[in-house]
Amino acid sequence: MWRVVFIAALVALPIFVPSWMEVEGEEIKYVEMEGTPYEMGYQHGEQCKELIAEALEWAKTDGGAAEICQMQSMIGVQMDITEIRQWLMKENNHRATMLKNGLKETAPELLEEIQGIVDGSNQSYEDILILNAVGEAMGCSAWVAVGDAAKGHAYLGFHADWWLSALPYQVILHANPLEGNRFTALTFAGCVGPLGGGINDKGLACTYTTVGTEDTGPGVNPAILCRLSLQYEESVEGVIEVIEDNTIYYGCNLVAVDRSGNGAVIERSYSNINVRWASDHDPRYVDGDDVLAVPSHYVSEQMNWWSPSMREYPSSYYRYERLCQLLHQYRGEIDMHIMKLIDGDHYDLSVGES
Repeated sequence: MWRVVFIAALVALPIFVPSWMEVEGEEIKYVEMEGTPYEMGYQHGEQCKELIAEALEWAKTDGGAAEICQMQSMIGVQMDITEIRQWLMKENNHRATMLKNGLKETAPELLEEIQGIVDGSNQSYEDILILNAVGEAMGCSAWVAVGDAAKGHAYLGFHADWWLSALPYQVILHANPLEGNRFTALTFAGCVGPLGGGINDKGLACTYTTVGTEDTGPGVNPAILCRLSLQYEESVEGVIEVIEDNTIYYGCNLVAVDRSGNGAVIERSYSNINVRWASDHDPRYVDGDDVLAVPSHYVSEQMNWWSPSMREYPSSYYRYERLCQLLHQYRGEIDMHIMKLIDGDHYDLSVGES
């Protein structure tokens, strides 16, 4: 019998903060919601009213700008924090507009849910849209292990290097929608898309990593495709259909496993798509044979030229190699304990140390 396990961790360098632990001494908020889209949104907004207000204050006054400047200074690049904050707000406003337009075409019911969050939290519609845009580009790495590699079960791991200042705004949503599957997802307060992925009552788990690509256009963000998959699908094949039927406004690798033991990564840009299955045996790639490593670039030959090169984004390529190394090292032994070890690994192949 297959067991599907999903584990997500939001990681802020240099500490590891998995979803089952406390953040800054406080437990991650657990949000129960059920009913129509508007009712679920209202419950979300009401239960997270204070947290949403704090998250909005963070998004408007900093949004990670201080940490961007701090990280750049570590490599000798000095940046003006005011300019970074202005750039972030401009980018978030643009993404919020793209998201709103995309949802009108793809999932208008999620606009109803956003309206519920607005009313439940006493915030403006524009602010809640911005909050949904702030965290959407956070996915860094994911991995899959199924079949013989995972003792006959299916595992999906995810982690993200994200701003330490944003971690207190994480929430775990447990949703029982009037239409569709029950699901549990990791996200930020006020967001309808599972920024950290999730799992539903049909045994389908999915998450995503983001990919910088010039192949962009109108659509929704990958968190929305992840949400639609969790709420309405029960298999990896269903997830592929969701991604084929909708466009996104920036690149992603959407990763899914299901109760039948299937695992895949769907590489998606605005106009291109490719699927790599965990069961593939392809000598061109380091993973395969029941494991998949999913970084922040497209691994396949068909899609790689649409994503950053090794020179442009070396850490993504090193993460891919390191994940492959770990997955093959533990192949046949992967369980919850090994899963935590893999998601907590900080070994940097580029320098040969953690």
